[in-house]
Amino acid sequence: MKTYFFIALFLLPFFLSAQSDIEKPIVKEVDSLITPQNPSCDAQVPTAFTPNGDNENDILYVREFKSSDIYFTIYNRWGQEVFHSESLTEGWDGKYKGADLNTGVFVYFLRATCADRTKIERTGNVTLIR
Repeated sequence: MKTYFFIALFLLPFFLSAQSDIEKPIVKEVDSLITPQNPSCDAQVPTAFTPNGDNENDILYVREFKSSDIYFTIYNRWGQEVFHSESLTEGWDGKYKGADLNTGVFVYFLRATCADRTKIERTGNVTLIR
């Protein structure tokens, strides 16, 4: 028997088991969800945004996070800082010094203190799509 592990959208785990003599695979759903160890520290940064003026995904914000102590910085591929914010209400519009940046992958650094005073640091990539 071969067993494959898939992570579906929203991190719902599924197990797919199939035997070579069975034509249709058997799908079994696990009855538990993967949840963060500390939900108050579940800061999320989207992996892409489209600042094209259509009012959908035009501004990149840190999401699902409750804190007043935040340090959010975005760098271009040469390590140059193109955006910095210390407020959850201030997001990046895909501009640097007032000029639109081209489509590309940028790196972010996030440091924050959660509601329970846990400190977190995260880094990742975000794609700007024009």
